[in-house]
Amino acid sequence: MIDIECAKIRAKMPSFKRKLQVAKEIIKNGLSLCDKPIVSCSFGKDSAVLLHLVMQEKPDIEARFISWDETNLIHNFNDVIAEWEKLNANIKIINLSRLTLDEKVKDRFDKLTHEANGSFVGLRIDESKGRRITLLKDGVIYKNKQGFYRICPLAYFSTEDIAAYIYLHKLPTLQIYKIEGFQERTTSRIPRANFGIRQEMLQRLKKRDLQAFQKLQEIYPEVSEYV
Repeated sequence: MIDIECAKIRAKMPSFKRKLQVAKEIIKNGLSLCDKPIVSCSFGKDSAVLLHLVMQEKPDIEARFISWDETNLIHNFNDVIAEWEKLNANIKIINLSRLTLDEKVKDRFDKLTHEANGSFVGLRIDESKGRRITLLKDGVIYKNKQGFYRICPLAYFSTEDIAAYIYLHKLPTLQIYKIEGFQERTTSRIPRANFGIRQEMLQRLKKRDLQAFQKLQEIYPEVSEYV
């Protein structure tokens, strides 16, 4: 587990300072390209660093978060959002409800990016093979055929870099990181059935908060098949 002493040591490393400077330059370039940008925020560890960095350049930027029926059963998102609002973060919560796990990705993206022409996102190369391929292929600033920009300032950050930044700036983060460490990957929703259920996440939720898990079962009875 990454502790505060390790984070302090890492924050003094030249490599961390270089990555931080690169991230700031990417943000400035992104803002120069987009007159209506947003921050796509999941309020996980990467989002915390991303939002804090972008707010330093554009304090009033809108951070958008999709909240599902199950969101606050999984983690303490409402608490974290409230803490960010105390820091003057401009947060828009998009409440979506679904009767099944089969929501349409395009519909969700359209709601998240409505009236924006670019989004800052917390993709990092070291998160997964898929994200590494995407970022190396498309670059840290990518413009799609519709003219929409995807801007990834944290592309070269490691999990240790993320933890160091959070510790240094005392950023609001989910309680689960204090329990499991910053290696934990978080989500605000249960993934679609055809994408697979995150079995380990559900097992931990059941062990950590049985009452929340039981409420989740009431919304999606099928989770019982995976735990």
